[in-house]
Amino acid sequence: MADARSRWLARLVPVLAVLALWPVAPAAAAVKPRPVLVVPFDTTPLGADEKWIGEAIAQTVSLGLAQHPAFVQYERGRVRPATPWDVWTEAAVVQTGRSLRAEAAIFGQVTRAGTDLTILPRLLELKPSGPDVIVMEPVAVPEGELINRLAALPPAYARTMKVALTDAESARMDKAARSTRSLRALELYARSEIAARRGGQEGLETADGVGRVPAVEVMISTGYIRDCVINPD
Repeated sequence: MADARSRWLARLVPVLAVLALWPVAPAAAAVKPRPVLVVPFDTTPLGADEKWIGEAIAQTVSLGLAQHPAFVQYERGRVRPATPWDVWTEAAVVQTGRSLRAEAAIFGQVTRAGTDLTILPRLLELKPSGPDVIVMEPVAVPEGELINRLAALPPAYARTMKVALTDAESARMDKAARSTRSLRALELYARSEIAARRGGQEGLETADGVGRVPAVEVMISTGYIRDCVINPD
């Protein structure tokens, strides 16, 4: 019995020695959350009836980035620009981002040529050495393709901020960014958010009225409107 045990141990020791030398894959590094400010894109070049598009872009990007722990967003209701509330110029974004101590800010502009829109996304990195604006690839939006093209923005911003995405994370971002297939629902929701932030009795009544429209109710029921924003202190 003792001899059998000795022979078993003699075989086991070399195996343990090999396992001890086997390279172990390092554990995935913990993701460090970054305070990020997301603001409506500047729609100054567009007509008054299309101002909601800038808000819709911000909402879509916010929903997409909320699916990844690397991004901690400021609650939009607490954010006020340094210029009129619906015009987020680069200067306004820099000043507001600094006041909030954000590490990055997402903004941009929307232009139109004929029936097509062009989204000009920008990323502001608020570094100790000073603000650095990164000009990203323009997004062409043919007529009727706004929702599909917006879905590409959250992962594009994540990559620009050097955040690696797994297939599962990319899929979650895409699903969140496509929470409605109705352009009308997206428009009505964006308009309600704009009205609510304007405040005052008129703004609140407008937001309440828009929120009662069936298309917006569909967005609520399908999860488009969700609590996905964290308030960084």
